[in-house]
Amino acid sequence: MSPLLSLIKKFLWATNFRLNYTGLAAIAGAYMWVVGDFIWRARRMDFSPADVLWGTLRLFIAAPLGLSLGSVVKPDIWSFVAFGLGAFPLETIQMFLRQLSAKALQIDLGTTQKSDLLNLDGVDQKLVDRLAYEDIMSIVQLAYCDPIQLTMRSNLTFNAVVDLVSQSLAWVYIGDKLPALRSLGLRGAYEIRQFLEHLGPQADALDRLNANRIVPSIAQRLGLAEDNMWYVITTIAYDPYTDFIYQTWG
Repeated sequence: MSPLLSLIKKFLWATNFRLNYTGLAAIAGAYMWVVGDFIWRARRMDFSPADVLWGTLRLFIAAPLGLSLGSVVKPDIWSFVAFGLGAFPLETIQMFLRQLSAKALQIDLGTTQKSDLLNLDGVDQKLVDRLAYEDIMSIVQLAYCDPIQLTMRSNLTFNAVVDLVSQSLAWVYIGDKLPALRSLGLRGAYEIRQFLEHLGPQADALDRLNANRIVPSIAQRLGLAEDNMWYVITTIAYDPYTDFIYQTWG
């Protein structure tokens, strides 16, 4: 045995040092989550220096967080609960702590509002959280963000970002009536702009014919007279941000 190990052993023996299994379990759970999160981020090419800092913070708070459970759970399950809590993301833990603190202090936090981004097609809670890291919290913010910058910051593909921005731009104007237009091929602002282009004098005759055929259905699904419908979709189609993504993506 090396002199250093002998010295450490004597120190631990002399000070009657004992390992705290609850703290160790919490650290093990946090280590499992952080390594798993890093592997998943590397796999989907969404790994930034900030993620390393978040992982470091997660490991640093694991032990004190696990030890603090002694006041709220039964002693015989401390280690198990500490390990399980350590395996949760930091955002989930913060939510747990807020709920426990509010219950202890008898404070009503109110209900958690559902993100309106979930109304867009193809958006789930994981994508909502990913966009939240880039300070995109609402449909309006997404509609008028810089799609190129968001692509670089989020590591989403440019096609995916443009599709989300396109849907958001249309949603800003017509709200929850947008899903009713998808079956007509009008998924978002980009497709609405394309629809108007197909009605133009330079469009192919067949495209113009097909576009004219769905005009009554568009007005019906929007619940508008045709005159009002034309104004709404023209406003969407020639919004400066719609024009940008149309020229860029097209």
